[in-house]
Amino acid sequence: MIGARHLECMLASLPEIREVCVIPSSSADAPHQYQAFVVLAQGTPPAVYQFQEDSALYLAGLSVRVEILPELPKSPMGRVSREGLLALCAEPAA
Repeated sequence: MIGARHLECMLASLPEIREVCVIPSSSADAPHQYQAFVVLAQGTPPAVYQFQEDSALYLAGLSVRVEILPELPKSPMGRVSREGLLALCAEPAA
């Protein structure tokens, strides 16, 4: 079984990625095992499209939901806030 850190390393190796954090799915009945949050180096439509194409091939067969964000939530110490990411998972999709 592949872990969250391994998935982070896989996604971080893609050239379009500036920052990535993968957490286990917050719900036992979720259709995916992991939630990946990524920040792209460029947020342009061609860059987003290229990332979607690359990540679909790269993560084929894995139970990962990928969400592109403008930035990852940070703790007061400047680290990625996993609690902030969990809160994003809990928010209903608009």
